[in-house]
Amino acid sequence: MNVSKVLISTIYVIFVSLFPTNASFEYPNRNFGSKPAQVPPVSMTFAATAETTPVTPTATPKRILLIRHGCTYMNEQLATPGSQWGDSDFRDDWKFRDSRLSPKGVAQAEELCQRLRSTDVSDDTAGEDLSEVLEALELVVVSPLRRTIQTMELGVLPHLKQDPTADPTNECKQPSIPIVALPLASERVYLCSDVISPLADLQQLYPYIDFTLCTPDDDKENPSDWWLRFQNDYSSDTAYPNPSRRDVEWRPSENGQRYVCPGEPDDCFQDRMTQLYEWLEARNERTIALVCHWGVLQWLTGKDFKNCEVKAVEFSTLRREGYSVT
Repeated sequence: MNVSKVLISTIYVIFVSLFPTNASFEYPNRNFGSKPAQVPPVSMTFAATAETTPVTPTATPKRILLIRHGCTYMNEQLATPGSQWGDSDFRDDWKFRDSRLSPKGVAQAEELCQRLRSTDVSDDTAGEDLSEVLEALELVVVSPLRRTIQTMELGVLPHLKQDPTADPTNECKQPSIPIVALPLASERVYLCSDVISPLADLQQLYPYIDFTLCTPDDDKENPSDWWLRFQNDYSSDTAYPNPSRRDVEWRPSENGQRYVCPGEPDDCFQDRMTQLYEWLEARNERTIALVCHWGVLQWLTGKDFKNCEVKAVEFSTLRREGYSVT
């Protein structure tokens, strides 16, 4: 037998007898604590994780695209010395009822349309691409006051796809997503500029808007409906069409100020805003545009919105109890 083979065999026998393969190796005279538990192969770990903790898709958060209307004739009147809110001998004037956009406001709404068309506009939305939000819109909600409808028509409507089933010979715009006039989103009634136009006129002017919700429900007693009822029953010969609210005057009145319509009491406005929040919360759409007013936006967000300012927010950031409107 080859001497080298004998030597190798002898060394192997000695090594196996000293270190058997089924033994655990330990350093003598050293305390390293207890042995760690055996770690399973990586592939087994992944398999167990997949079986015990399945991944659930995250629901898309609801987003609201908030937009304030453009400048109105009443906005410009209130900026005139002597005609500002709270000035002595202030006079409200029915000629400003449901005040429309001024030429400045029209230009603002048209500029809003251009900004929304740009892919790099954010308007304080943490750099979010508003064109992507517009693309995802499923519902447009607009206050039934003329200034918000005009702002929506000039600034938002051009971005909406048209209904492919609509009659192409009909000049009436017919977007592919619903546009709903929501009285809950109207401005708090400060002056007659916050009194809506007759519903029949609005339906004729804007046939593509759903005005169904602009009729108060006579079968229900809703304290926030009083202002909508008196607006629908408005008569220019009557300073206070709703005499039951004459005693509610929260506006400046100690220095000869005069108003031609009752102001909306704070409790009615707060109740209406809560209903607006709940209405938005209950909607199934995940991306909604809301075109409304300074007071409504301040209640929802606690922030002052400039004319035609736009901001995309997650609905979860809004508060059911709202913010104080000053």
